[in-house]
Amino acid sequence: MTNQLNTQQKWKEFAHELCHFLCHAGNQETLPLPFIRSQEGRRRLFLIIFVSLLLCRRTCMCRILKMLQRQL
Repeated sequence: MTNQLNTQQKWKEFAHELCHFLCHAGNQETLPLPFIRSQEGRRRLFLIIFVSLLLCRRTCMCRILKMLQRQL
């Protein structure tokens, strides 16, 4: 991953590569084009879910911390 990417782009690239590692098998250079397109479509869905979970986790943690601060 290059240092020229901003934080958002780095997370997107990380999620993209993570999806390939977790969900895909084989060398894309030897796969038929329809199969590659299918993998890329699933990769986009994975990216949306991955980022949504990260944002949800972040939001929930902020809410929990605020609630704890009010109780102290």
